[in-house]
Amino acid sequence: MKKGDIAAIALVLALALGIFAATILLAPKSASVTVEIYASGEQIYSAPITENAEIPVSGDYHSTVVIRGGEVWVADSDCPGGDCMRMGRKSRAGETIFCLPNRVEVRLSGSDLDMIAG
Repeated sequence: MKKGDIAAIALVLALALGIFAATILLAPKSASVTVEIYASGEQIYSAPITENAEIPVSGDYHSTVVIRGGEVWVADSDCPGGDCMRMGRKSRAGETIFCLPNRVEVRLSGSDLDMIAG
């Protein structure tokens, strides 16, 4: 193989990877994904990710879970460390946010296969 062949192959692979990443990242959010919030192991909230809401969660500490625009995140928490707030926004089935000090878990369940099928 010549240097030009290797460069062409690398370019095609980079382009394919870019298209794949854009398809996954820019796909519309699925209505079949459900946000489930658990506090101390008990489910306290469940709704489609398409429903906007702010859910206060109290335990040993206080947290606020926000669902907006097809994403969910912990917007505020007075727990030590605040790791739950740094977990970012989640939007896909199978993703989870934890707040260990407050014993809170935010699960995204369901199926987002229709996002891939388009």
